Amino acid sequence: MKYQDNISAIVKCKPDFIGFIFYPGSPRFIDNHRTNCILEEDKSSQTVGVFVNSDLNLVIETVQNLQLDYVQLHGNESALYVAKLKEADCKIIKAFQMIDNFEWARLNEFTENISYFLFDTPSVKYGGSGSRFNWKKLRQYRENKGFFLSGGIAFNDLDDIRSSDIPEPYCIDINSRFEIEPGVKDAALVDRFIKKVKTKI
Repeated sequence: MKYQDNISAIVKCKPDFIGFIFYPGSPRFIDNHRTNCILEEDKSSQTVGVFVNSDLNLVIETVQNLQLDYVQLHGNESALYVAKLKEADCKIIKAFQMIDNFEWARLNEFTENISYFLFDTPSVKYGGSGSRFNWKKLRQYRENKGFFLSGGIAFNDLDDIRSSDIPEPYCIDINSRFEIEPGVKDAALVDRFIKKVKTKI
């Protein structure tokens, strides 16, 4: 999310979380002159700042200045980095790319300092690939933390998620498959999806 009108339209759809990407390598990067729109919006949705291998102090400063509710770390951040963020009163979502032979034991050193995990499709651009990973990998998930399911999820994937034999995601992270162009969401499609998610059938 990076444009005021589009952000306002999506907020009206009442998503639980709304993300803002602070990674300059992303086409969805929200630059400094647009960040005031975050403060101006209704805070009915939790705001998430997405960072990739960013300077620790920059992340903390951004969270404080924009009153972000969560930090999503989408790079190769260490457990020590995460611990220092938590010490600064940041709530953290730690993303992992679901590579072949993913080592689930890696999660152990992060668990106590994060609020949620996020599992995404491997991508050199750290997300936004538009592709799904093999959800069967998640059968091995054992941590006592909710997780966000990400990676190329489209409108019609919800039925597959509900019928799969994986642990139930805490949150479904939608992105590129709901875009008109990078950084611009199709508000009507997002609204339909959210209503479908909240209809427990």
